[in-house]
Formats: sequence, C-alpha cells, structure tokens
Amino acid sequence: PPAPIPELLAAKTEPLPVLPELKPEASNLGSPAAKSTELTGTQLRNARQAKGWSQAKLAGLLGVSQRYISMFERGERIPSSKQESKLRKLLNIQ
Repeated sequence: PPAPIPELLAAKTEPLPVLPELKPEASNLGSPAAKSTELTGTQLRNARQAKGWSQAKLAGLLGVSQRYISMFERGERIPSSKQESKLRKLLNIQ
C-alpha cells in the first residue's frame, strides 16, 4: 500500500486517552444540599412502618411501583437524588 495508508491505519487504531471518571458524590461534596448520609433501606422501612404506611401507599405518593419501594428497602435499588429528597420529606427523615 502507499506510504500514507499504514500511518493512517495506525492512527485509527491507537487507543484514545482514558479520562478519569468523576464520581457523583465527589462532585457534590462542597454543596450545602449534599446529605451527610445516604438513605438506607432499613431507615426507609422503619420510617414507613412508623407512619403505618404500606409499601403500596408510599409508592403511590412517590409515583413509583410497590415493587420499586421493596427494592429500595432491600438495597437492590438506590433512589435517585430527587426520589431520596422526596422520601426524606414524606417520611420526615433527617
């Protein structure tokens, strides 16, 4: 092949530099809205039961399914920051 083709092919196959990933919690450390602790499934379950609410009732108030609440409580899912904020407000968790 002509001289420039191998150089072009080599340039195409060189790996791109890997950029360091920013962790979401690291980017919020300085913000006053950042919570010092994450909401755990146990906290969620205890607060829900203290209010006398079923998972279905809490799910309806949050706009998700009962199964999703169950997954939060078992630690299989982590609520988004928006959902966590709403959960803390609904259940009076500091």
